Amino acid sequence: MNKYFSFLLVIAVCLLTTAGYAQQRKIDALRLQLRKDSAYIFRPRRLKMLLSLDQRNTFLETSGNVNTPVDLGGIKAGVTVFNQHKTGVGYYSIRNSTVRISQAGSQPLTIGFKFSYFTVFYEYYFIHTRTWDVGIPFEVGLGSYRTIGQVAQHHGTVIPLGTAIDVHFKPMRWFSFNGMGGYRQVVNNFSPVKLSNWFYAVGFSLNTRHIYDDARYYFKKVSYKRKVSAARKGGR
Repeated sequence: MNKYFSFLLVIAVCLLTTAGYAQQRKIDALRLQLRKDSAYIFRPRRLKMLLSLDQRNTFLETSGNVNTPVDLGGIKAGVTVFNQHKTGVGYYSIRNSTVRISQAGSQPLTIGFKFSYFTVFYEYYFIHTRTWDVGIPFEVGLGSYRTIGQVAQHHGTVIPLGTAIDVHFKPMRWFSFNGMGGYRQVVNNFSPVKLSNWFYAVGFSLNTRHIYDDARYYFKKVSYKRKVSAARKGGR
C-alpha cells in the first residue's frame, strides 16, 4: 500500500512540476512577446509624415509707410527625416484684408487685398534634445496678389523667399510649445503694398505619433496582463 501511495505521490509531483514548468514557459513567452512588441512600437523611424497648420502673423506695408497687421493662414505637408530634417510643401494666404494707401493731395484710400502662395520648404534642427528643438527653416514660393477697390486694380505674380528661427519647447512627449520669428522677402512685387516684411507665430502642437505609440503600448500591456492572469489560473 505504501508503495502505491509513494508511486502516486511521485506522479502527482511530476505532473505539478510539469504543469508549473509549462505555465512558466508560457508566461516567459508572453513577456518576450511584449518586449518585441514594445521594441517595434517605439522603434526609431527614419521617415515620419508631417501635416500641420502654420498660422503666422505678419504685416503689410503701404505707400504711406503704415504697417497693417494681418493673419497669414497656412498649412504644410511633408516628411521628417531622422527627427532633424523637415521638407515638404506649404500653402499660405491672406484673404480679403484691408489696407490704407496714401495718395498725394487727397485722403488715403482703403482697399481690399488678397495674397496667396505655395512654397517648398526645408528646415534643419541644429539643436535636437529631449526638451528642445531649435531649427532654421528656408522656403521658396510662387504666388499672386490682387488689390480690390475704387482705384486701378493691381494683380501679379510674386516669388516669396523666407527664413526664420523656429523654437520648440517639449515639457512632455505628447505636446510642445513653439515660437517662430523670421523675414519674408518677396521678389517681383509691383503692387502698391509692400509684401516683404517680418512675420512671427506662437502656439503649441500635439505629437500624434507619440500619442499613438503610447496608446498602442498601453493596450498591448493590458492584453499581456490579461493573458498572464489566465495562464496562472489555468495552471492551478
